[in-house]
Amino acid sequence: MKTRAVVLLIFALLLPLTFSSVASAATNPAIDPAVTWLKGQQQSDGGYLGFTGKADPGTTADVALSLLAAGTDPATVSNGGPSIIDNLKTSAPSYATTVGGASKLALAAVAAGLDPRAFGGQNLVQRMLSKIDPKTGLMDPQLYVHAYAMLALSAAGQTVPT
Repeated sequence: MKTRAVVLLIFALLLPLTFSSVASAATNPAIDPAVTWLKGQQQSDGGYLGFTGKADPGTTADVALSLLAAGTDPATVSNGGPSIIDNLKTSAPSYATTVGGASKLALAAVAAGLDPRAFGGQNLVQRMLSKIDPKTGLMDPQLYVHAYAMLALSAAGQTVPT
């Protein structure tokens, strides 16, 4: 129980820093080359390649959050085709089947100013909440994935279950 309290405290302290850094990042020219490089890696379908060399919604969601932290709206990033957010909406039905996938998509949706309860035809908040194990209270047995879901629920304005 003490470990859970420490983890919750750490995430509670870090979450505001994640989203409040956008204004300062937008005025920092030192990150411009990195943002330009990230934008240049976008595939024609709006997504980004993962470790397998194929389009990966997890990597694409990570890029969306990275761009947001750099002061760039991920919904505006397009390589002549769909935007990052368009790609994630298309991926939502299959990628949101896991808690980790629903969590990453929910954070990307919030970052783009969209409702994670209606993203790509999916209610990502409900997807996460429906996975709560009544015995453990966890949405996923992996602590990292469960913690990611807690961050996503909080970002969506949803009360995180005890």
